[in-house]
Amino acid sequence: MLLAVLPALLAGPAAGATEQERLECLGRIRRDFGSCMREAQTRCRQQFEARLGGCFGGPECPQACLAAERTCSKQPLLERDGCRLACQADARVEQRGCRIEVDREACRRTVRVKAIKCREQCNRRAGPAVLRCREQFSECLRTCAARP
Repeated sequence: MLLAVLPALLAGPAAGATEQERLECLGRIRRDFGSCMREAQTRCRQQFEARLGGCFGGPECPQACLAAERTCSKQPLLERDGCRLACQADARVEQRGCRIEVDREACRRTVRVKAIKCREQCNRRAGPAVLRCREQFSECLRTCAARP
């Protein structure tokens, strides 16, 4: 039964759908796309980490580098993620305020642009610390490679 309905669910709203239904559909597929991209990134990272030991004759040295990189980048990434959540929360509040505006779409566009700029600022703030961690990770792996 579910297999018969699945193509209709994947296709989205019918041709006669309302604007709201189309926008809700768009929201769903954007969320699904984001989830898919995060899952792919996680899967690729896991494969990279699992195969890393094969380049160095064993997992001990590269695993130590990975552990050091995780420890190093944990705080800057937590701060970045918290900042981005604050941007998202602010945007939600501002989007609700757009309901009373005469030009709701212009208000929503302004809020979206502001949210994007806010997230970019979060990324820029965390960037230098994360970059230092990644540079230390690369140096650590070079040290592993130099070992007999």
